[in-house]
Amino acid sequence: MDKNPIQHQIVTAQEQQRFAQADSEWHHAAVYIGERFICEARPGGTRYHPVDDLVFGHRIRVRRDIKITYDEGYRIAIRAMMRLNRRYDYMTVIRSWAQTLSGKRYLAEPTRYQPLQAVQCARLFHDAYQEVTKRALVERADAVVMPAELSGSSDLHDVQSHWLRLDP
Repeated sequence: MDKNPIQHQIVTAQEQQRFAQADSEWHHAAVYIGERFICEARPGGTRYHPVDDLVFGHRIRVRRDIKITYDEGYRIAIRAMMRLNRRYDYMTVIRSWAQTLSGKRYLAEPTRYQPLQAVQCARLFHDAYQEVTKRALVERADAVVMPAELSGSSDLHDVQSHWLRLDP
């Protein structure tokens, strides 16, 4: 499947920042809410919709922290949903492009964790996860959280999901 310009830029930035190839290829992240719905940050804002709208024509990988309880999983979903209608963080895309040009992996110094008013997909997942578990999935809490970091996190494990086998 061809990537749109933003997806292509995310993959390119991750490759140039020397993430593993298997992790760099992922350009999006979403939070599974349950009942075949996901919550995601996309251009146009944070929204939720049936996973069926996204599944066909896309490769999907399901990852989760196998140490969290079902209650914590539901709380992560609720935290993500609390960000509905927040604007998309285009500055993260611009910062990732600037990082690519600079050759540096991160432009910002590590900062004290602060949820952002605008969000991008990987940060939506990261913030919801961190608020519930009190653990970060990335080594710093600046504004840029890349999908490749979630893909490569040793805290998250691939899991099989029944909804990946949807009937067309």
